[in-house]
Amino acid sequence: MISVDLDSTLNTLIYDWLEYINEREEKHYTINDIKCFDEPILLKYIEYIDNPNLYDHLGLLDGAIEFIKELQKIDDVQIVSVTQDHHLKSKEKFVATHFPGVPLINVKDCKLAHTKNSWLIDDKLSNIKSHIEAGNGNGIVFTNGEYRYNDNSDYISMGDYGEIVKYIKMKQQQEQI
Repeated sequence: MISVDLDSTLNTLIYDWLEYINEREEKHYTINDIKCFDEPILLKYIEYIDNPNLYDHLGLLDGAIEFIKELQKIDDVQIVSVTQDHHLKSKEKFVATHFPGVPLINVKDCKLAHTKNSWLIDDKLSNIKSHIEAGNGNGIVFTNGEYRYNDNSDYISMGDYGEIVKYIKMKQQQEQI
């Protein structure tokens, strides 16, 4: 099973939120200025993500649809996300529109029960360590080519979708030997 986080791994959430903030602050914050979703500048503009129709207005990162299709050639794929109740309908519609047939799993407790051969692909703003139960599963931190994430050597950091697909295929081939 390959689990792919939705927010800022497949969609433009953090980029759109920063654009919203920059317009109000007259600043030029970039993704490199943000370490986590609890960053004070993000929380100052929490109303942006409190919109129940938020996902009706978000875009996809370039190549996201093709990425999911390539992963489906490797293994079963699910899209995972910690979802607040007021976003659920909008988020379900977003996933059904862009990734038809791929299940959306609401991970309220931020834990995914993974087996040894499963994968979680998450963005650098999430705490990937908290999403994978100790000793189970493989984590990849998706950096979208803009930054490198090295706070935990247990999880590899990769900058683009193609790199991730190649890596998972290589690891699976190694396991078959």
